[in-house]
Amino acid sequence: LLRAGDAEGAEAEWDAAVATGLAMYGSADGRNRTSLSSYLAAAYYNLACAQSLQSKPTKGLASLREAVRHGYKDYGWILDDGDLEAVRGSADFRQWFDETAPPSVADRLRGSR
Repeated sequence: LLRAGDAEGAEAEWDAAVATGLAMYGSADGRNRTSLSSYLAAAYYNLACAQSLQSKPTKGLASLREAVRHGYKDYGWILDDGDLEAVRGSADFRQWFDETAPPSVADRLRGSR
């Protein structure tokens, strides 16, 4: 849906995927919990993209934070992904990214100001 240009529909789908993943995550252990954490990282990241494309930077940043909390680590792609443009435009994003990303990647954001 996201690639088809239906960001609203994609947001609903990824939100449902997050809810399902979280429900399963609560009772999982060991490898299942690790796999679900990876799943949630991807689901939250795509949810952030869908929210950003709808000019919902606050929601998008909250989802992006959850993606990272669940293990998303491609900070370089966070800076390059066009879907996250609205999120990257917020001062809250810049502060969070500066505090969260590895210094070598955070320096890229500082250099673009």
